[in-house]
Amino acid sequence: MVHRDVSAANVLLTAQGVRLLDFGLARQDLQLTLTAPDQAMGTPAYAAPEQIDSHTVDARTDLFAVGVLLYQMLTGRLPWQERDAVKLFLAKSNTPPPPPNQLNPMISRSLSELIMDLLRAHPEERPESADAVLRRLS
Repeated sequence: MVHRDVSAANVLLTAQGVRLLDFGLARQDLQLTLTAPDQAMGTPAYAAPEQIDSHTVDARTDLFAVGVLLYQMLTGRLPWQERDAVKLFLAKSNTPPPPPNQLNPMISRSLSELIMDLLRAHPEERPESADAVLRRLS
């Protein structure tokens, strides 16, 4: 399942663990496109470039959003600071953010590298699955 709107507003931390909320944009398809032409779906700050640019999305789209969440949780800021939607899209597509361990030296090099891999502009350069991310964390 591809959620398509993983964001801070849709993640709830409970005593039982992390819960993902609001499955209004979720789709079961392994490969899918947006539901309406020329209409971006999801929260812009967390949306992957392919999601904004109306390309096919898959699990790596949600992993990009997880990378944004991790970056924000560990540094206290979003990876890209642009407020304008077009500038934000261009930055995500062309300019990697500073590595999180440059902003917070308490972050290990391996975790910083994983987050940067999750934030890669091209989905084929990101980890292929949540299982691949978990393997890197262990």
